[in-house]
Parts: sequence; C-alpha cells; structure tokens
Amino acid sequence: NLTSVEGGTVTLYAQWRANNYTIHFDGNTADGGSTPEQAMTYDQAASLTTNGYTKTGYTFMNWNTQRDGGGTAYTDGQNVSNLSSKEGDSVTLYAQWRANSYTIQYDGNNADGGDMANQSMTYDQAANLTANSYTKTGYTFTGWNAQPDGGGTSYTDGQNVTNLTSVDGETFTLFAQWRANSYTIQFDGNTADGGSTPEQTMTYDQAASLTANGYTKTGYTFSGWNTQPDGGGTTYTDGQNVTNLTSKEGDKVTLFAQWRANSYTIQFDGNTADGGDTADQSMTYDQAASLTTNGYTKTGYTFMNWNTQPDGGGTTYTDGQNVVNLTSVEGEMVTLFAQWRANTYTIHFDGNTADGGDTASQSMTFDTAVNLTANGYTKTGYTFTGWNTQPDGGGTSYTDGQNVTNLTSVDGETFTLFAQWRANSYTIQFDGNTADGGSTPEQTMTYDQAANLTANGYTK
Repeated sequence: NLTSVEGGTVTLYAQWRANNYTIHFDGNTADGGSTPEQAMTYDQAASLTTNGYTKTGYTFMNWNTQRDGGGTAYTDGQNVSNLSSKEGDSVTLYAQWRANSYTIQYDGNNADGGDMANQSMTYDQAANLTANSYTKTGYTFTGWNAQPDGGGTSYTDGQNVTNLTSVDGETFTLFAQWRANSYTIQFDGNTADGGSTPEQTMTYDQAASLTANGYTKTGYTFSGWNTQPDGGGTTYTDGQNVTNLTSKEGDKVTLFAQWRANSYTIQFDGNTADGGDTADQSMTYDQAASLTTNGYTKTGYTFMNWNTQPDGGGTTYTDGQNVVNLTSVEGEMVTLFAQWRANTYTIHFDGNTADGGDTASQSMTFDTAVNLTANGYTKTGYTFTGWNTQPDGGGTSYTDGQNVTNLTSVDGETFTLFAQWRANSYTIQFDGNTADGGSTPEQTMTYDQAANLTANGYTK
C-alpha cells in the first residue's frame, strides 16, 4: 500500500549516510609522544589532530600517506576532507621528520692566535671535527671539551662525531683545552773549573726560582746567568724567580754562568826598611801587571827582590816583575816582603907618608863587626898611633885592630883609613969627656924637627 491511487507512481528516494573512516597517525620512527586516531565523516572537513609525536634530533614537518613521504602530504592541523570514501576505512598518515641542523662553535678558550669558522652539522650525520687552528703561546692543544674548564665531554682533534645536540638551530660550543708546555733549563758553567748545577724542569706560566749556582771558577766570582756565553743576552740573578724562558714544548734553554775576575791587593812590606815607601797595588785575576817599582830604602842594604815570606822562604819576585794570579780569593791582601842584602865595602889602609911595610885592604859587610887589620906600615922616625878618616887626623879616629862596623853604608864603596904618625922623641946627652968644671944639660929632640945644640957649659 505505498499508494491507493490506481496507476499511481510512487517514488522512493535513496537515503545516504556519509561513510565514517578513521585517520591513524603513525609516528614513523618517532621516539616519544603520541597522536590519537581521528574519526572522520565523508564530506565533512576537519582539521587534522595536532601532531603529538617527537623524535630526538628531528623536527616534525608534516604528514604523508606514505612512510617515505612519496604520497600526499598534509600539514600539521590541515583542514582535510574525504581522505577515504570507504566506510570503516583506516587511513594512515605517516609523520615526516627533518633531521635537525645545529652549529659547532669553536672557542679558543684563551688562545692568542689563529681562528676557526663554525661548523654546520646535521643530526644523525657523522662528521669529523674541523682540525684545530688555534694557538696559545706556551701551551699545547690537547683537544676539545664541552666546558671551558675541561669538566665536560672531551673530543679529540678531528674526531668523528654525531649528535652533539638534538636541538634544532642550537649552537654547541667546544672549548679548546690547553696543556702548559714543559721545558728544561740547562746550566752551563761557561769555563767553570769546578762544581755543577743540575738541569731544572719548568712549566710555562709557572714561576720558579732558578737552581742556586753550584759552579766555581778559580779566581772568579759568579755574577749571574745569561742566555749568551758572552753576557750579551738576557741576564738572570742567582736563584731569581723566573717564568716563560721559552714557549716551546720540550725546548732546552741554556743559561751560561757569568764570571767576574776577582780583585785583590798587593801590599808591599818594607821588612825593616828605614826609608821610602811603596804604595799598595790593585790587581785583577788573570790580568798580568808589572809589580810597582820598589820605593823602600834601608841604610847599608841593597834591595834584592820581593818574597811572600819575611825570611825569604816563600815565592820570590823580582823588582817590577810581570806577575799574574798571586791569589784567587776575592778582596784578599797579598803581602810581599822586601828582601835586603847587606852592602859590602872595602877598607883601604893608606900609609900616609909611610916609608916601609904595607897593610892589605879589608873587605867588610854592613852590620857585621870586624877587627881592623893590624897596621903593617912603618915610617922612619915615627911611631904609628892609629887610623883616621882624614890624612891630617881631623876625621874619625880608630885604634889599631879596633872592632868596627858600618864605616859606610854605600855598596861597593872603598873607605880609606889613613895611618897616623907621631914623630919620635930622643935626648941628646952632652958628655964633658974629662972636663973638670961646668956642665951642659941634656937636650930633648923630636924627629924631623931641627934645633940648635945647647951651648957647651963644660970647662977643663
């Protein structure tokens, strides 16, 4: 009974229900989050559920009907309709991921030379770190670290790395790590003739006191160290606190001992001299000089030489001798003692009108007493009375055989003593020879003195 009308036409209209289907969201290697399925009705547009998946190191780009992105693409939250016409169908949309990009920034971390460009990296793509081109004076590069103080993750120079960060667009900083260079100080005695000074290990930027000098050099005083043997370089004092003598790893720095020739003084001792003087003489070790000419005098003596001992038992030096290195001790006083030889002289005995005999000359030494040679002269009519330094007896008199010293102080002189004569006396006796009266007194006479005979007083 669709109709009661004869011959009527009843039209039946088809009724349609829009098909329902489901959108299934596939994370497609996502490692976090989820996105719930979305119920869809054909011909009813709806915005896709916002993506809830995450994938470390990747950024969600869109959805695609194929896992590899080769199908139809849909943006996140896109308004879509009619992804399928089948009732109860399940349409899978696959998350599409883009590997994140990040930048490695290389920090010299106190470097004082060189430079390095940033390095672009892509997540999950391994790459060798850019070779280090930073330099730091006195330091050796040891690698990179995620922290300036080296407390983070370490990487070697040029290491093959991946995934230093998972954050898209991040700048990941690697800090250069530096090791202070080690070097050695070698101490050179530089003509030293004794002792030694061991090598000293040093670290750049770490101050240390130089090892105390252990070298010695006869006649010289250590005055410090220098980077050149001739002292033309940089000078350092003994035990000086030093840093950074070189910046090179494993380098050997040689410091050369510097020596100052010792100074000393020669003192000249007159050693019983009774006149003159000789000034002190300043000397320098290894520098020859002529001794100051003797200025001392000693009566009756001749200067012979100098000696290091008063009694002449030491080392002898001639007057004005060219000498060197009388001592090696800095500031010492070396005493040289004058050596004296007693002068010799000759006593010449002059007969002084004697007419016979002789008296030989006599050799004498100053300060040595000797008896005068006994007189050997004779003079007719005269008696020898002694010697005198003048012929007329007006000088100094000496008895025959007298013990004498120091008649002269002049070396090699001839000292003359003149014989002194006294005319002999005699008596003339007058004899009356049978006279019977009167007399004639005796008459005293002196040799070589004429006189008239006493007048005769005899009678007969």
